[in-house]
Amino acid sequence: MKKETVNTLLIEDDNFAVKAALLCLETAPDIDYQVTLVRTLAEAKTVTAARRFDLIILDVTLPNGAGMEVVKQVREMTPD
Repeated sequence: MKKETVNTLLIEDDNFAVKAALLCLETAPDIDYQVTLVRTLAEAKTVTAARRFDLIILDVTLPNGAGMEVVKQVREMTPD
């Protein structure tokens, strides 16, 4: 059976949280999560401006700003 591919953006600055999230995603039996990892709000804004993701997992308390800013940006770029 072919796995469904899900393009995923992980926005997280904490190493432990990154490892935990990746472990969860890697062990999904029927989904192949293709993960792009960024660690700062600036990186997140750059990558979301350049491409679309099926799933975004984000830390809402990044050291250089609120992760919810990315949600606002994505919503403005993709009104559907």
